[in-house]
Amino acid sequence: MNVAIIPAGGSGSRIGAGLPKQFVLVHDKPIIAYTLEKFNNHKSIDKIVVGTHPHYIEETQKIIREYNISKADTVIEGGATRQETVYKCLLASQGDIALVHDAARPLVTDKIIHECIRLCPSCAASLSCDTVLEGDGAMITGKFDRTRCFLAQTPQCFPYGELLEAHKKASQNGIEVTDDCSLLLEKGIHIVQGDTLNFKITTPQDLALFMLLTSSSQTPHCTI
Repeated sequence: MNVAIIPAGGSGSRIGAGLPKQFVLVHDKPIIAYTLEKFNNHKSIDKIVVGTHPHYIEETQKIIREYNISKADTVIEGGATRQETVYKCLLASQGDIALVHDAARPLVTDKIIHECIRLCPSCAASLSCDTVLEGDGAMITGKFDRTRCFLAQTPQCFPYGELLEAHKKASQNGIEVTDDCSLLLEKGIHIVQGDTLNFKITTPQDLALFMLLTSSSQTPHCTI
């Protein structure tokens, strides 16, 4: 069973919306709903587990019902950190493969999800990435081979048991990371070609871009 783990406990303070960014409405629809639909509609995803702030559990369940996210049958109280939230989500379910994806990264594609799942069994993890450049603050320096440098995205895909064990050890040993792949680096991470548009909505500029990209024939507007 392939389980999508969606940590959705962030405060979204940088976006200045007065509420967590994943619950901001874009075209009258919460950002998290766009994200959940991508996984709910993917044929290779069997289950979705969401970890969120206790004040937003009821709101998350309401969104799941309203948008018929049938695979999201588990919504739990997240932890104090993203890492703790992912760990709690893993403990709340079971499966063969776990895909961890940011709630505020709603433009993930079916292809990226498919490739992460396809490559996962051959390594400790598969990681969606985009390329990144090095500069000195003003100019690109070109002092390294940029084809060997990548910007981590999500989803990040793992054998379920291995990721759960890695989180368990990290919790017991007081190890804190901001990226799940960091817990399994020594076991080998397979790179999946990501997409520049698979960005995480973090700033007002990100939100404006997402509004534009999802506007189609609608009149762009945002409720915060």
